[in-house]
Amino acid sequence: MAISDINRFDGSIICDTSLVAQGSEDGNVANWNVANEFVLCVGVYVDAACNKASDAEQIQIEFRKDGGGWTPVGAASEIAYGSTLTNGASISAIKTASATATSVCGSGSALSGVQVSGTDTSNAMTNAAEIWTEVHFNLDPANAAAGSNYEFRLTNTTASVVLQDQLANTIIDADITMAAAAGNLSINVSDSFGNSEALD
Repeated sequence: MAISDINRFDGSIICDTSLVAQGSEDGNVANWNVANEFVLCVGVYVDAACNKASDAEQIQIEFRKDGGGWTPVGAASEIAYGSTLTNGASISAIKTASATATSVCGSGSALSGVQVSGTDTSNAMTNAAEIWTEVHFNLDPANAAAGSNYEFRLTNTTASVVLQDQLANTIIDADITMAAAAGNLSINVSDSFGNSEALD
């Protein structure tokens, strides 16, 4: 069987850490509380003629804020890796649909993927022919900027390839916007002499 690379994504959705969808597939989630970790579920596959499989390859996630430059997810970055899921655990519940992968090789069967937690890069995985799978990235926005929008992309670090969709877009459709910071409460205090002072 010929070898190719995991080079495509199709289907993305943001879930909470119980893997309950928080928005529509390929949609934006708004007003997310920075205190709560979340999971980005993305379908990936090999875009090649049928009967080609991938080597054992690793997928890394990166983010960008408000349309800026791309940054790997780190331990203390604005979007950091979370710790709720079990790294390397098999995914039994597929969250996205993958019509594109089906059109590439006919069957488009779903293969159990992997969870990624405590790191920005998946364990090595192999995609067989006519198969798509998912990667679930556990992310922590504790250091994210209030009111900012965060987008994501994936890199196959084994093959040094940025994953694309069928239209050659590298930005994953599902993105997340943090809740705005609460405004300061201003209180006017008067002393016994009638003087007033504003406390923020």
